[in-house]
Amino acid sequence: MLGQGVFGSRQAAFPVEVAVHITQDDDGRLIGVVVPPGGHGALSSDGELPAGPGLVPRPAALAINDGIRKSQALQAPLIIVDPYGVWDSSWGELREH
Repeated sequence: MLGQGVFGSRQAAFPVEVAVHITQDDDGRLIGVVVPPGGHGALSSDGELPAGPGLVPRPAALAINDGIRKSQALQAPLIIVDPYGVWDSSWGELREH
């Protein structure tokens, strides 16, 4: 699934970026959603996963893969938003930007 890439991380995404927001649900599963460029404006920054039309929570690794594909298709930067530090090092390296 995920390779050993290097991913940028920030507390909030810029409007031109594809953002993958990840967290841990109440059952301990790592989940995430992909937010496309321009979709960040109305999102809360309280650490919860963004919700809204087209934002579908899925397993975090799958959400990251979807974010990679979306950023490549749109030729937009990808950023990981991980407010609780749940990143799994097997997915690659996460660097603060």
